[in-house]
Amino acid sequence: MVCCAHRCVRCHHASREPLVSILSIRRNEIGRLPDELGGMHALRSLRAHSNNLETLPTSVDGLVSLELCDLSSNRLLTLPNDFSYATALTRLDLSSNRLRHLPLDFGLLFSLQSLDVSCNQLADLPTTVSSLKSLQILKIGENAVVELAAAWGGMTSLVELEAQTNRIGRVSPNIGELLQLQRLDLCRNAIEELPATFGLLTKLHDINLRSNLITKIPDEVGALKQLNTLGLAHNRLERRLPDHLGLLTRLTHLDISSNNIGSLPPSLGALEDLETLNASKNALGNLPQNLTFLTSLTDLDLSCNRFKDMPMLLCGMKNLLRLDLTSNIIGTLPREIGALTTLTKLHLRHNLLKSLPLEMVELEKNVKDLNLEQNPLPVLPDKWHLRFGLEAHATRPAGYTSNEVLEWVRAQRMFHDHATEEWDQKAGLYLTGRASAKEFVEGVRARVGEGVWRPYLEPHVLRVFFRAKKNGLPDAYHKISEAEVAERGQVATELSATRDDQMRLCAADAQARIERDKRRGSVQSTIANARLAETHRLNRICNSRSPR
Repeated sequence: MVCCAHRCVRCHHASREPLVSILSIRRNEIGRLPDELGGMHALRSLRAHSNNLETLPTSVDGLVSLELCDLSSNRLLTLPNDFSYATALTRLDLSSNRLRHLPLDFGLLFSLQSLDVSCNQLADLPTTVSSLKSLQILKIGENAVVELAAAWGGMTSLVELEAQTNRIGRVSPNIGELLQLQRLDLCRNAIEELPATFGLLTKLHDINLRSNLITKIPDEVGALKQLNTLGLAHNRLERRLPDHLGLLTRLTHLDISSNNIGSLPPSLGALEDLETLNASKNALGNLPQNLTFLTSLTDLDLSCNRFKDMPMLLCGMKNLLRLDLTSNIIGTLPREIGALTTLTKLHLRHNLLKSLPLEMVELEKNVKDLNLEQNPLPVLPDKWHLRFGLEAHATRPAGYTSNEVLEWVRAQRMFHDHATEEWDQKAGLYLTGRASAKEFVEGVRARVGEGVWRPYLEPHVLRVFFRAKKNGLPDAYHKISEAEVAERGQVATELSATRDDQMRLCAADAQARIERDKRRGSVQSTIANARLAETHRLNRICNSRSPR
């Protein structure tokens, strides 16, 4: 055994002189390798990564037994042409260097199974790579490649291809020849279109096409029956996804976020194994009813869309764990949301919520991550928060934290149904003033029961009373039908008209009272003036009769 810069070199004693088979000189500051390296004919493993190598000796053609070579994280600008004579190579790592091209004879490395040339400056691979029939893993990410060229199709044993963060604008139809391909990563490129031959890659398990310029998914993608993960985020997909996506019955993760998709195909309901669906940052306003069949779905992100209401079908997804509806225009939630008892995360931040259904209390046990910030929530009592800063005002327009809102819902749940019953039975008395607010509180308290009633509920009950007296009916905190909305609107209109009539009557009565006072004042003034005039006359008479 020989040591080199604290790294060990293992030797096999097949003869009198040691034959070195494993050489590790990694993480030193070696600037060059000696020409004698080529004489190590028995060397099978060379690890020289994380050094300062800029070139390799031409004698590397003597490494005829070399199977593993790791030269990553150096400063290599080029490889000698003789490097191609290391025909026993199965694993080659040249990542994180400064390579601009590979030798033309690179295709002579017939035994190569894994090649990593990521993080270099390569614009392409030599056409001879089509001869690498044994290559299974190719990593060429973070280079300057502009095309997935036709020659790449010759690597027919390829199982994994990573070409992320390049400048690829075109994918050759020859990609359809990679029949063994299971994982494909082409994210962060400039791809606009996928060839129809994409559908021939039937062994694909994982496709990442994130951050490209793709405007359309070819129908042939529906033939990828083994696909588990499909990433299409940050593209230019518009309108509706193809129905053929419903044929990907083994799909477990689908990411279509940050596009401009207006609707989802009903065929997505056939993806019974789907666990994660990210459709955030699109133009969705509704969901197809067939999504109720996604019985395996646990993560659903619909944030930053155009939903005016929470889709009712979501309330039937019994296995849903995480639901994100942030940044929509949702005003009310359905009562059925209380059925989502498996939820651990619920985000409703930055919507137009006026209230929360009282059934939200059912979620309190499991939901650990609840976000209700940036909602107006006008039904909550006014809370003085002028002392809050601008950021707090923007985060909590109503002045309440998410936990405080849930606490308010919990209090409402204790009495609201009883308050509604009390109002429905005696609305005529309360609206006409024949029964007082105190009597309303006592009526609700009796319905709730002394064992449940708490003194802190009284202000809440009084608020319900005064809002009902103003609007004609107690507030509904959940989503209601259009017929009920119309009925409530009619009641409010009639009550408002009655109030207007009463105001007009009061105004007319007050005006009549003023006129009467004016007339009474005028008569009294006339009498007073007559009496004063009579007094003056009598005084003059008396003065005229008095002796001089």
